[in-house]
This record gives sequence, structure tokens and C-alpha cells, in this order.
Amino acid sequence: LGIANCAILRLSAPIKEQYAKEYGLELDKLLGASEYKERYREKMIQWGEERRTKDPGCFCRAVIQDVPQPVW
Repeated sequence: LGIANCAILRLSAPIKEQYAKEYGLELDKLLGASEYKERYREKMIQWGEERRTKDPGCFCRAVIQDVPQPVW
């Protein structure tokens, strides 16, 4: 299919991006392997579960909104 038609999508970055925005955290540090990320991991997981309970597709929509390829 090629990269013009197909994309690999990952949920972790959009989840961390939304969490960082809501709590005023540094996104680049949440994306890497660091003590900074570990400090927030448990709360971020709980926050993500609460968001998905309210709206199961919230993070999926965040991932696909800027993807031009028709196949994921």
C-alpha cells in the first residue's frame, strides 16, 4: 500500500498530549523514558480510563483527526 495510503497509528502520544495540556506538564518528558513520566504514570492511567469510560472513542478520534491516509 505504501506510506501515501497507509499509516501506523499509536494511541500513547495523543493520550499523553491531552494529559499534558490539561495538567500543564511537559509533553516531551512524558513521551520519553524518564523519572518525570514515571511520576505521573499512575495518575495518567487513571485519567485515561476515566476519559474512556465517559467516551470510548475520545483518543481514537484524536489520533485520526490529522491522518490523511485512508488506511490505518
